[in-house]
Amino acid sequence: MNHHNEIEKAMVQLNACNFKLCSIQCGVILEDILKNTYNNKKDAFRRSYSYNGKLTLGSLLIIYKKNDGFSLLSDFYKIDKKKLDAIDFDTMVSIRNKASHDGQDDKDTETEADAHIIFGYLLKLLTIISPFQKITPKDPVKSLPVPEPQPPKPDPRLKKIIYIPGAGKPDPKEPLPPKDTVEVCRNNETGKYFIYLGETTDKKSRYITPEGNIKELASNLFHQIEEQDKEFILTKKLITREQHEKLIFYKKALSNDVTNIIPHPQEQEEPGYIKKYRKMIENPDSIPSIMLKLIKEAGKIPWKDLKKSLIQKYNYKDSGSLGASIRVLEIDGHIKISGRGDDRSISYSK
Repeated sequence: MNHHNEIEKAMVQLNACNFKLCSIQCGVILEDILKNTYNNKKDAFRRSYSYNGKLTLGSLLIIYKKNDGFSLLSDFYKIDKKKLDAIDFDTMVSIRNKASHDGQDDKDTETEADAHIIFGYLLKLLTIISPFQKITPKDPVKSLPVPEPQPPKPDPRLKKIIYIPGAGKPDPKEPLPPKDTVEVCRNNETGKYFIYLGETTDKKSRYITPEGNIKELASNLFHQIEEQDKEFILTKKLITREQHEKLIFYKKALSNDVTNIIPHPQEQEEPGYIKKYRKMIENPDSIPSIMLKLIKEAGKIPWKDLKKSLIQKYNYKDSGSLGASIRVLEIDGHIKISGRGDDRSISYSK
C-alpha cells in the first residue's frame, strides 16, 4: 500500500465532510502499517505471544501490547521509540471501530471531531516512520522536511479570562491585548489541570490529561472551565510539556494545517461545524437561532430546562446539534455559561 497516496484520499474525504469514510480510510492505513511490521517480525512477536486468529486492527493492537510491539515497530522503521509516544493508538482504533460499526452520522459534531483526531494522529505517525513527500504531476518525488509545530493563532473573539487565584487581575479600565489562551479545568480528586477540548455528550467532554493523552471523561469530575493565558500556565507549570505538545498537535489536526506536507485545497482555522452553525444563526428557524431566542427571553436558564423546551416544543432530538449550537453561541459572545453538565446555567449576554 502506498501510504502517501492513501492519506491524500483520507484528506479528500475529510475536506468533503465525509467524516466516517475518512476515519475508516485512516483505519485501513493504520492496519496496514501494523500488519506490515508484524509480518516482517513475526518470530519476534511469537516469542512472547502467539496469535492464530484473523489479523484485524483490534487484534493487532492486542498483539502489539502483549509483545512490546511498538519497540519492534520502531526497530523495523529505524526510529526512536519515544517518538511513538505521541501517538494514541487506542484512540485511533476506537475511532475507527465507531465509524465502522456504530452507525455514526457525518452531521454529528463528535463524528467530525473523531475524523480530525484520527487523521491528525495518522499524519503524525506517517511523518515519523516515513517523511511525507510532496507529489505533483509529472515531477519527480522530492522529500520535504517535516515542519516544526507552531502554536495556534489567538482568537480575536476571546471571552473574558477567568484568572487563577494569585495570578493577579488586570486593570478593568485598560483594554486587554489579544492573548494566546488555553481552556483548562482542575480535577476534583487530584487537583491537576486538564486541558479542555470540548463537549462530546451532555455528561462527557474531551480532555488532554497531564500525561498528554486525549480522553473522554465525565464532566462532573472537574471544576469550572478557566480560560488562561498560555504563557502564564506554562511558566507556573500548571500544565505539562506533554499536554502543551498534544494541544499544538490537536489544534493543527483540527485546522487541517498540513499544506507543507501534502497538497491541500484549503485552509481552515476552525472546525467546519463551527462555521456551519454560525451561518445557521442567520435563519430564524434554525436550532441555534431558536436556542438564542429562548435564552434571551429567559435571561438566564439551566441547560436541562433549555434542552427540555427544544425537545418538547420544537421536536428537536437530544443530539450533537444542541451541543454544537450552544458552543457557537458561546464562542461568538451571545451567551455566558457557568457550571458543568445539565446543571450549568446559561445567561444572555448581548
